[in-house]
Amino acid sequence: MRLKAEIERLRKRINDLEEKERAIAELQKTFPILKDKLSDWFSNWQTIVLGFNFQSFSWQGDTTITQQVISFNPNERSFQLKTPFYNYSPDQSKFLDIYLGMEVWEEAGKLKVGYGPDHGVALGDLKTNQLKVLLFCGTAGNYDNSLWLDNDNFVVTGFTEYFSQNEEEKQALKDKVYYIALLYFFNLSKNKMTVYYGPKVEGKFFQRIYLRSLRERFKSQFPNVLTD
Repeated sequence: MRLKAEIERLRKRINDLEEKERAIAELQKTFPILKDKLSDWFSNWQTIVLGFNFQSFSWQGDTTITQQVISFNPNERSFQLKTPFYNYSPDQSKFLDIYLGMEVWEEAGKLKVGYGPDHGVALGDLKTNQLKVLLFCGTAGNYDNSLWLDNDNFVVTGFTEYFSQNEEEKQALKDKVYYIALLYFFNLSKNKMTVYYGPKVEGKFFQRIYLRSLRERFKSQFPNVLTD
């Protein structure tokens, strides 16, 4: 029994290493596309992380995509108000909503938006009129961009406050707050999500540079939208 358990442990270790190598190769192949298509995201991180590139990220693992599903009505006004913020797949059959926690309403003939404490990302299917919740977080982080690679593969970028699991590192960080970049690779045909963590950035510096750039990008992208 002990030998069998050891063999299983070694087999899992080998599978994990092979999956890690595959994931890193995928990131290396895709990163130039992200750099080109998500140039604002790349330049913002490059401003606060010297030498920011695919090697700045570490593979965290693969998970199955969530099965939490919500129905929607494309004819409802609430859905139609939010359509400018959706990112549609190349074949227009699906869309990504990276502003799941954002409320949208009309005021004086203009769109106005406001955030609650929670943020999320959802995948909408216009054939079934269903939303699949992909990601969700509280005030510690947010999601800031997305990119379709094809009709079944896409990337979501984000950031979160960094919480170390290592006691020695906790002592080194002391009471300082740090943030990290997040990359999520989604493969719909395999129902799989791959997660990568970026480098740590001191919190005050991150908030002063990155979050300010993020707000400016939103205003530039949606100049006629009022923020609450």
